[in-house]
Amino acid sequence: MDRLSQLATLLSNARIVDLGHVLQEDMPGVPAHSRFYKMPWSSPDKGDLTTHNQFIMHEHNGTHVDAPVHFFNAGEYRICIDELPLKVFFGPCAVLNLETLDKGEAATPNHILDWENTHGRLNRGDIVLFNFGWAKLWKLMPDHLPFQRDFPGLGGDAAKLLVDRRIGMAGCDTLSIEASTHQGHPAHRALLGNNIPIVENLDNLAVLPSRCYFICQPLAIKDGSGSPIRPMAVIA
Repeated sequence: MDRLSQLATLLSNARIVDLGHVLQEDMPGVPAHSRFYKMPWSSPDKGDLTTHNQFIMHEHNGTHVDAPVHFFNAGEYRICIDELPLKVFFGPCAVLNLETLDKGEAATPNHILDWENTHGRLNRGDIVLFNFGWAKLWKLMPDHLPFQRDFPGLGGDAAKLLVDRRIGMAGCDTLSIEASTHQGHPAHRALLGNNIPIVENLDNLAVLPSRCYFICQPLAIKDGSGSPIRPMAVIA
């Protein structure tokens, strides 16, 4: 059997887990960001030939990826979303369960080292996802505030350890990969400053094993600082 046939067989027998939230109006988001809006454009119910909708959204609405340029100004050039290689967005995945963290608490290097002691050292290029148990709080307005407040996250030193491990991408099920109590965005700056994209607002991380395969793709937005994605995990 050739490699293409082997891949087709593997994927046809694999379990696929959707890791993204549905894009819809009134979903949670960073208060400073513009919100997602979807408007009817045409419909057979109104005499049109086809159904169409128009939407307006922020690059960082819903489940999305941050490009390296997101936290850096023009004088500190970093890669935009349309410049990232497609291979960045799929690969072997490590899932760290940190649901025991308190509200606003930041994960430390020891949390990562403890995981490695059980599951093996993170490999170069791994996509590392952090399950803080926060996705269960994802609710539409007016019930969105618990998701937007007091979330745990990744501390700056932990992010630097991931940089040292030369991971390919990091992700979380919270509004930001930073803990809500942190100032200065140390995790963003450590990761994005080393061209490691960040996925935020993931869902269903709790059902994943410690190792699986992650796939997503962003929109190729010219000079974009991020993009919505439809991420998934492949479990063999």
